[in-house]
Amino acid sequence: MSVATGRTQGEGDGVEPLLVVYVESPNRGGQGDSVYRVVQPSRALAEVPGVRVVTGSWLSPALHALLPLADVVVLADVVEADLLPLVRQRQAAGLATIYEINDDFQAPQPWNPTAYLAQNPLTRSLSSLLAARSDGVQFSTPHLRDRFGFLNPRGAVFVNQLWDVPARAPKPPGLRLGWGGSLGHMEDFRSVVPAVKACLEAHPALSFHVMGAEVFRELCGALPAGRWTYQPGGSLAAYLAFVDSLHIGLCPLEDTDFNRGRSDVKFLEYASRGVVTLAADREPYRHSLVPERTGFVYRDVHELPCLVARLVAAPDRRQEVAVAAYAYVTASRRERPAAAGRLAFWRSCLAGTQDRAAGTRKARHRRAEAALATLAQPFGDVPVFLPPAGALETALLEGLALLRDGRTKPAQAGFAAATRLAPSFYVPWLYLGRAESDETRARAALAQARTLAPFSVAAWMVEADREAAAAEGQGDRLVHALREADRLAPELGVPAARLAELAGAAGALDEALALERRALAANPYYAPPHARRALRALDGHNVPAEVEAALERCARADERFWMTRFAQGRLALARGDVSGARVHLEAALRQAPDRRPVWAQLARVAAIEGRLDDARDWLAKAKAQGS
Repeated sequence: MSVATGRTQGEGDGVEPLLVVYVESPNRGGQGDSVYRVVQPSRALAEVPGVRVVTGSWLSPALHALLPLADVVVLADVVEADLLPLVRQRQAAGLATIYEINDDFQAPQPWNPTAYLAQNPLTRSLSSLLAARSDGVQFSTPHLRDRFGFLNPRGAVFVNQLWDVPARAPKPPGLRLGWGGSLGHMEDFRSVVPAVKACLEAHPALSFHVMGAEVFRELCGALPAGRWTYQPGGSLAAYLAFVDSLHIGLCPLEDTDFNRGRSDVKFLEYASRGVVTLAADREPYRHSLVPERTGFVYRDVHELPCLVARLVAAPDRRQEVAVAAYAYVTASRRERPAAAGRLAFWRSCLAGTQDRAAGTRKARHRRAEAALATLAQPFGDVPVFLPPAGALETALLEGLALLRDGRTKPAQAGFAAATRLAPSFYVPWLYLGRAESDETRARAALAQARTLAPFSVAAWMVEADREAAAAEGQGDRLVHALREADRLAPELGVPAARLAELAGAAGALDEALALERRALAANPYYAPPHARRALRALDGHNVPAEVEAALERCARADERFWMTRFAQGRLALARGDVSGARVHLEAALRQAPDRRPVWAQLARVAAIEGRLDDARDWLAKAKAQGS
């Protein structure tokens, strides 16, 4: 957790004080996303008179204490159901909550550690729902605004910036081509390895240098021995030191949904260190890199060897482009000047709300000051950042990683240790209730979480999941848990949708229909009830216009979710649009956890198109998986 403060404090100096809290998803800190999206903006904002900024992850109890008190809370890609009551509470108090979208959360790479969030329809819908319910949304790229701007009428783009552009330093001897990056770029990097090999074979003076996860070293195994080096990934500072050693930097980027939403920060990093950029001609670089002037682009990876050959043969041209890129980032991409835009946007969102009275505002500020005093000593002219997360957050992070990997026993032990470190903080108890194998102890942990945080929707949803597994989808405890979750966050819609399923299974059709309609109206981004409703109508050979329109709205909000695509495919087939049905069903097949119904529909499509062998193959697959 970090705290920073502006040079001027208090209400007596004519400056309206502003307390901003940045909330991050659980992370270890130091990675590029955290530095560029939270740490640097916070540091620049804290230099503005009267502004105080606190940053930390969802796992910080001190940060939770400030969430009801801050004038502005920025949720940086956080996916937590317990934020829904908080957003509502803050709006009632006239406080602004801003949701930040930094990635295309609907299209993560399968190997991304957070990909499971997109596979779960509840968590998949939460980003959209929180963005829609917040007072404003900020985006890291113009593409993400174009993609998700419909979620909220108040939106703004704040692109990544550099904190510092150091003086240009002399480069080492030789000619060093290189790349460094995160595991999310695995396939991007793989795509250029053959071209890099060709470049090394053609130019004896050229060497190749890589920084990142171990998998990148393995991918370099086919390169000529002795012509490349590897170093493990590290902090942003270590990465920038690595970049400093390069002459030419690669920006490989495959044309995927996720990559289109990435930022141009790799180009900025190269440019700030006098490195010439060779970038894929993709969306992230089209708003900043000027081809042949501040960098070079390739449309196809096969063009890379020719581009490298040009740069090897023209050192003066390399120097000219490097100087132009350095001038661009120095003049236009610095963090401090960007602070004013963020503040103006947040104040415009605050203008849409109102404190109940000036006395309320002053009392809230006094409580916030008292909370801040427990975090750090008074600050001087230079913003101060507290040390990174301690033992509690480390234990919770490690427990979450273990739980994600299916190692429930050690995760359970880690969460139990976290409850001893912070017995009055509800999050460790919530996580323990999720991981605990003993039902009695799990219920006790979840009950303690609810005692400490009566607003916790997640505690009831975890209990509902456990009860559903234990009672095979029925039982009074399950119904009670879902009703309590629905009471705390009716806007979530998911508890109502699950109650509708239970009512339908019990034969209470009118109740089921009423609950389903309420769930659909509350959370239009949660796909299952939309898809099930359409599929039921299709089974009855009659799709009302209202059901079809609801499915189309859901598809616009999340066109990539497999259940949506499956329902769209069946609807297209019912209309006689066979080719459209095939496109939707093939997309659904790539993500569906149970492929049998998709294979069965694809068999129908193939039979209609006269591809009888394909139809037999699809049916055989469906039968084989079902046997």
